[in-house]
Amino acid sequence: MKCFHFIASVFLFAISICANAVIINDVRTIDAIYGSGENIRLEFNLADYGFAESRDRIIGSPTLTIEMRDTEYRPDKDYLEQPFLMIFIDFARYHTRVGIEDWVERGFFDEDGIMRVSINVVEPPAVWFGNVTVSGEFLPGPSSVPEPASLMLLGIGLIGMGFRRYILRNK
Repeated sequence: MKCFHFIASVFLFAISICANAVIINDVRTIDAIYGSGENIRLEFNLADYGFAESRDRIIGSPTLTIEMRDTEYRPDKDYLEQPFLMIFIDFARYHTRVGIEDWVERGFFDEDGIMRVSINVVEPPAVWFGNVTVSGEFLPGPSSVPEPASLMLLGIGLIGMGFRRYILRNK
């Protein structure tokens, strides 16, 4: 029985922590065709979502998804004939060929809370770009005024502990 109560309290604690997480899902629509030698530059700033570096912390790794298609794609096209891209996330460099699939990679924010993305079309043919999406979560630190939901969870927990103690004493 003690094990059940321990598991229940850990579960309630986990719910109270996860309930406060802020989910980031920023979609930038490009919907344009870029040829060889052209590039796209994007910047995602955590401050735009209410993130304060001194107070909050990022949960896990953000994900960067780029929707892109070869404008001349056909199923029998040779892999080396597909457009070649260089994608930079700050100082990390990725290389890829473009077919009909989206590009998904772990992204990261620098010490200023900014993710800088640069996409360069290196080899022809042209590439169509749709949406560029950054997804992730961060956990806000303590604020000066507690949220009502957190206080309610704390109150329910204290009432439950008191009720349990009352039951045990009256047995």
